[in-house]
Amino acid sequence: MKKVTIRRAKCDDIVKIVHLLRRAAKEQAEDIWYSTVTVNKTKQMFHVLTLIDRGVVVVAETQDQKQIVAAMGMSIGRDDWSDDWVMQNDWTYVLKTWRDTDVADQLIKVVEVFADEKVDPATGKGLPIIIGMMTGRDTDLKDKLMERKGYQYGGGNFVRAPSDVQKEKDHDTSNTGLAGTG
Repeated sequence: MKKVTIRRAKCDDIVKIVHLLRRAAKEQAEDIWYSTVTVNKTKQMFHVLTLIDRGVVVVAETQDQKQIVAAMGMSIGRDDWSDDWVMQNDWTYVLKTWRDTDVADQLIKVVEVFADEKVDPATGKGLPIIIGMMTGRDTDLKDKLMERKGYQYGGGNFVRAPSDVQKEKDHDTSNTGLAGTG
């Protein structure tokens, strides 16, 4: 059985986390024909470091400490229209070879403990968690996991390409097997 250690990320983990997120971006581009993700490496590193410092980043590390196989990054903030604090998912990614394990569930459990312990000064209660999943793959499995954990379905993400990119894609059938429209 594959085993990992789940822990809060440290600044020393930045290279491994960024490498993992680049794999996630590549996979997302394969799932969604017009990916919203173009990775600026400098901004990505800064964002991860900012979340390690001001938010919550949790990693799943192999027992030999050589590889981070999954990570979850959470921002802590307020919506512009509210005084209440929330914890919101910036990313969750598990390597394909680890998706048949309970790694995602373990990451979420650690984030939940942190959210419950962090007290919102406006309400005196723990922080609500918002987790979004931007993928076109295994959506039923992800929905079932989140429902089993007690999360309520709150909508979805839809991606629309700019019209000039859409017109190019309508004529390119190499990725979809569909005939062009026009």
